[in-house]
Amino acid sequence: MLHSTGTTGKLSFLPRGTLEMHRMARAWTAKFLPYRDESPLVDAPIHTTPLLYSSYRRGAMAHHRLLDFLQSDLYGGDPSMILAANPGRLSADGASIGGRLRVAQSQGERGRIRISPKLMARRDRFLADQQNAAAIMDQFLADIVARFSGRTIMLIGALPTIHHLAAEGLKRGYERVFSAGSYLQLGGGMKGQVLPADWYQTITRFCGPDTMREGYGMTELLVGTPLCPASHFHLAAWAIPFLLDPVTGALLPRTGTHQGRFGFYDLHTETYWGGFLSGDEVTLSRGDDAPCACGRIGPYVHRDIRRYAESEGGDDKITCAGAPDAHDRAIDFLLEGIG
Repeated sequence: MLHSTGTTGKLSFLPRGTLEMHRMARAWTAKFLPYRDESPLVDAPIHTTPLLYSSYRRGAMAHHRLLDFLQSDLYGGDPSMILAANPGRLSADGASIGGRLRVAQSQGERGRIRISPKLMARRDRFLADQQNAAAIMDQFLADIVARFSGRTIMLIGALPTIHHLAAEGLKRGYERVFSAGSYLQLGGGMKGQVLPADWYQTITRFCGPDTMREGYGMTELLVGTPLCPASHFHLAAWAIPFLLDPVTGALLPRTGTHQGRFGFYDLHTETYWGGFLSGDEVTLSRGDDAPCACGRIGPYVHRDIRRYAESEGGDDKITCAGAPDAHDRAIDFLLEGIG
């Protein structure tokens, strides 16, 4: 079972079975296979490349579940191949509270929120996470330098978190920590933060590789896709895309290039229905009249993607990367003692 976070505090649940999780791990690994004469995303065999993750090791988000299956399917069960910044668990309750707070703040009703006694009983655990956040990140930095200096790695996480890690590393004199052939995948937006103008240089100077990879995906899609050299996101062959008019819900033509609300059916699913309608506005090219310059065939999503606002009929789902932010909001809320 997976969950995503919602802007109203409602969690969306997805009953993904172990069959799909094994496929998810294989598909995630397959995206590193080089295409034609393109340079590989990571300059080492993927099963020997450690994965560093800048958030919680455990939880019920898609990434957390994926880490478990990568450990078993890709790394032969070796836990040392995955290093997470926080060895603990991301709280689904915290994510839910964070969503409720976001709505209450927008409506000027934050002071009216009431939390159940059962949830308040977990306050000490929430507070311990908050109080130990700096120490946890310091330990993550120390482990990175001690265990992975000069090695080829995969680093995945939210952009502001990785920037903070890099800035702290540079303060301690650490530069070009990883090999130039390492893989950096940063996303999740700025989480309301404003980074310095030199944020890109700070991260690459600390990490080593000069390129950071972009990707597009969501909890409901079995595997995301990296940005191709022509700045497009190519969908997996087993994901059948649909584009709908955001107002009428009418299906848009399945030829040419159009802009609309993105939906898909994932053929890799067997234990649950694989059709979903996202809250994303995308430009989708079918590839029949305008093939991608990278040489790949089939449909592709253009780089500019935005979320439909609630007033435009947007749904209650946000990306997985919003969960740590929601969790932090919940911690702050409890710290203020509003019951």
